[in-house]
Amino acid sequence: LGAYVISSYSIRITATNKCMLPVSLKLHLRNGTNFVTVPMLTHPILACPCDFYGHYAVTFRNKAMEELLSKSQQTLPQAFLSRADKPAVKVPIQLLDARGPWKHKMAVCATPLSLAADWTLMVQFFEIWIAQGVTKFYIYIQSLAPEVFAVLKLYQQSGDVSVELISYALPETSKNSNQIDSFLRIHRDERSLPVNDCLLRSRGNAKYTISADFEEVFVTFKNFTLFEMLEKQQGMSQKSGSYVIRSTSAYYEVGSSLFFFCYSSNLKVL
Repeated sequence: LGAYVISSYSIRITATNKCMLPVSLKLHLRNGTNFVTVPMLTHPILACPCDFYGHYAVTFRNKAMEELLSKSQQTLPQAFLSRADKPAVKVPIQLLDARGPWKHKMAVCATPLSLAADWTLMVQFFEIWIAQGVTKFYIYIQSLAPEVFAVLKLYQQSGDVSVELISYALPETSKNSNQIDSFLRIHRDERSLPVNDCLLRSRGNAKYTISADFEEVFVTFKNFTLFEMLEKQQGMSQKSGSYVIRSTSAYYEVGSSLFFFCYSSNLKVL
């Protein structure tokens, strides 16, 4: 999905790979006449239950790479990825700077849109989080209805918030209509992969990043926004790395039918 500069000595890459064909990766950086090759260490995000799985790769420390990525350089180098079994094939990838400075106070990483058809849910999603102080949205797209895409483009073009649409689809080997959809070959859309990718993507753009589903609704009980509440918590515990909103299950009755839902009870500091 992406390659992210975490520091001058570390680059992380998120991608999908075949479960039975683990291969070593190498990252190639080029800036003018300078060309550096750095080996990478690959880690699975979760165990692989299907044909493909999500993983991330981290560069080994390299002095020449540190010089190319130093803050004194005005632009990032070009980046290419190659496999140990096919060293001659170098695939260009986009290198993104995740070191900041922050442009947004709060961002939302939404779970991937797969077979999304309810456009009204998109309106609810955006308006609730905008009211909480969110100004940056990351939306991963696998498949959706034209009406849903139209709502996404409407908010993207509004200028009030920043909406980044990221394609999240496995490459097809054939255009034949009988070809099996590649997403049937991974477990539950491999949702842990875009979540991890989004956290890296937003790392240098927003002070706080929220990971949430489209149908989740968050409402503060007192007269302040989620951002203000997080700022208050951060002031009390500056070493906190993350916050978990713990949910509570409940039932409610409408006529003769019993419904089940969850609601968030309080904020847990990690």
